[in-house]
Amino acid sequence: MRLEAVLTLSGEAEKLAETINMLVEKANMETLLKGVPKGLEGEAARIDEWQIEGARVKVKVSSGSRVRAPAAIIRFRKLLAEELGRRFKVGVRRVEVPSLTVEVLEAAPSQAALTKIRSLEHVEDARVEGGKLFLNVKPLGEAELKRNAVDRLLNLVSEIIAAEAAPKAVEA
Repeated sequence: MRLEAVLTLSGEAEKLAETINMLVEKANMETLLKGVPKGLEGEAARIDEWQIEGARVKVKVSSGSRVRAPAAIIRFRKLLAEELGRRFKVGVRRVEVPSLTVEVLEAAPSQAALTKIRSLEHVEDARVEGGKLFLNVKPLGEAELKRNAVDRLLNLVSEIIAAEAAPKAVEA
C-alpha cells in the first residue's frame, strides 16, 4: 500500500520542522511497529517522505500487511497532535488522503470481476499488471480512515476474487 496524506495544523508548521522530523523518526522506530512480531518489521508501515507547506504537513507512507498505511496515518496523527499540542499549543485540524494505491498480490481477476471491483464504493480505478491487481482509492477523509473503509474494501475485493475462483455448481 502506498498512501499520500495531508495533515492540516492549526498553526504554521515551518517553525516546527525539527520537532516534526523527530516525530517522524519516532513513529518509524516505535509507533508504527507496535503489534508487529519480531522479524516482520518490514511488513509494518513506514513514513518514507514528508514535507511542510505552510500549515500543512504532507506525508508519504508505504506499508505491508501488518500495520496498514491508513492505520499508520491515524497513529501518526495522534502522535503529532499530542506532542505539538503539549509543546507548542498547535493541533491537527484535518487529515486528508488524496492518493492511496493498493497492490493485491497474486490476484488476476476476470474482466467481469474487475468491473464489479471498479463499481465498489471507494474504488477510483482498478487494473491488472503482471498478475497483480492494483486499486486506486478515491480521496478519503479522517472519518473513512477511522471507520476502516480501506480494510472493508479489501475484504470485498477478496470476496469477489474468491467467488470467481470457487467452483460453480452444475445443474443436472
